[in-house]
Amino acid sequence: MKQIKEVSSIEEFNKIRNLYDEIIVFKYSTESTVSFVMEKLFDNWFQSLTEADNIFAVKVNVIKSKELSRKLTDDHNIKHESPQVVWFDKDNNVRWTAHHHMIKQNELNRIILSIE
Repeated sequence: MKQIKEVSSIEEFNKIRNLYDEIIVFKYSTESTVSFVMEKLFDNWFQSLTEADNIFAVKVNVIKSKELSRKLTDDHNIKHESPQVVWFDKDNNVRWTAHHHMIKQNELNRIILSIE
């Protein structure tokens, strides 16, 4: 079942990470117009998925959850950006990442097709 949840702590993220094979992280800032626009794009894309897609997504506010935001990028040698999507596979490897206007629905759809 597809699901999306706001996550604010490393512990909370790790609990979710252990329950799902694939997890998508959407990092955003409440102080950025680009983040606002990309969050709407991400939400629209996510809502267009079917329940059969069985995708779990989390949102991380980079201002309120700085420690989690930094850990997600630092642990995987990814440059911190906001907005940013980081898609983790079942082995906790980064399947795909994009930031700012590189976040596109067609790319997100391409990744889903590659794991089905």
